Amino acid sequence: MNKRNLIVICALLTVTPSMHAQDMLSQFYCWLLGNQDVRQEYADLARQALATLGVSNPHEVPIKQTNGVGPMIARVDALSSYTAYGIWLDQAYLDTCSLPERLIQIYHEAGHYAHRHHQKLVIGAAICAPLVCAAFALFNNLMGVDGKLKYSMLSIQMLIAAATADAYLLPAIVKQQEKEADLAGARALISEGKSDVVIAYINLLKSCTAARDALWWPSVDEQIAYLEALVS
Repeated sequence: MNKRNLIVICALLTVTPSMHAQDMLSQFYCWLLGNQDVRQEYADLARQALATLGVSNPHEVPIKQTNGVGPMIARVDALSSYTAYGIWLDQAYLDTCSLPERLIQIYHEAGHYAHRHHQKLVIGAAICAPLVCAAFALFNNLMGVDGKLKYSMLSIQMLIAAATADAYLLPAIVKQQEKEADLAGARALISEGKSDVVIAYINLLKSCTAARDALWWPSVDEQIAYLEALVS
């Protein structure tokens, strides 16, 4: 099955109200991204965060350990956590974190899940790809392109469109989702009376000297600014 068909199928299942369809997607992602449960304390924290963020039946959300597939798909060396039809955590990494870092990381992923960020990306891709393809096909028809040249040009145009979206549009969307998840997680912690955790994390960010990929994530200065605005 090619990638385009897989995206379309996932999008259709995403918008399908059937719980059976949602269960199928969860099982598929667990098979793909890792199906080993995290330690109970991390699972409990994640489900507490989901409950605070208003997710119904948080006990049914898969909370799993990461494998190597997620970072490979994202084209990065390592991912401490990520969210799709469940939450995947790098347990070994979390074990090395301070308590504020650990809580922020887990609540951040719960924010992604509560806002259905992965589903929105899949649906957006499934809707936009056919529309862009149809627009290019119409353009080629208007230009009088026909025969084998028409399909060759359409293939090249779609590759250019996909590369452009991957380089510019997708990073902008993901960066906005990262900010939204940061704020959702921080709000959840504050609502639980854990403002001190958010403040402690801000102080950790201020002492951070490591560079961050500003293409996919807000910069450290940006993150400090919107978290400080939230707690103030």
